[in-house]
Amino acid sequence: MQAIAAVSLLGAFGMTYGVLMAHGRAFVPDHLLGRGITLLNLLFIGGAGILQPISGWLMTAQQSAGPHQAYAMLHGSFAVLLIATVIIYLFSRDAPPGR
Repeated sequence: MQAIAAVSLLGAFGMTYGVLMAHGRAFVPDHLLGRGITLLNLLFIGGAGILQPISGWLMTAQQSAGPHQAYAMLHGSFAVLLIATVIIYLFSRDAPPGR
């Protein structure tokens, strides 16, 4: 039951990709829209691709501590990254769609 609630919350509040793409689109001039959206996609998807081997390295490095400690380290690292990116995002300027 807890897993169902967790996945439901993730689905309800985890839709940040679309919001960030819409926000990033407001910073791209109309004549460079295709290239700008492509760059945003590259950054978002590339970031996820980079985190996968890094998380594998963290899990391998913590193998001797046991699975509970390894996953705690992994999720703690993700939490630190998330907090850092939210702090950076707080300083972004608002760009209304109409410009």
